[in-house]
Amino acid sequence: MRPERVAAELDARTPGWAILFGRYSGQLVALHLNGPGVVAASSVAELQRRMALVESAAPARRARHLPRHAARHGPDGAWAPPRPAAPPGDSVRGPGNGYR
Repeated sequence: MRPERVAAELDARTPGWAILFGRYSGQLVALHLNGPGVVAASSVAELQRRMALVESAAPARRARHLPRHAARHGPDGAWAPPRPAAPPGDSVRGPGNGYR
């Protein structure tokens, strides 16, 4: 079986991982989608062993008490866009121009 096909089948069987075949390196490369971790191996068995090591070492993600989008809302529940950062050198009292 072609290595690209092997990578595609492994990718379909392993949720949370993106598996590709490195054409120049000749290795299977797996990217952990839920945390840090990139592994490469020349055989399927070695790749699966390394993926298991990364998964066992990665800390379990704790659920937050608020959904991610809740941080963008003000105390009254209305959406509050993030305040844009001031450009460099722009302040309440700029150099040589007094107060704004």
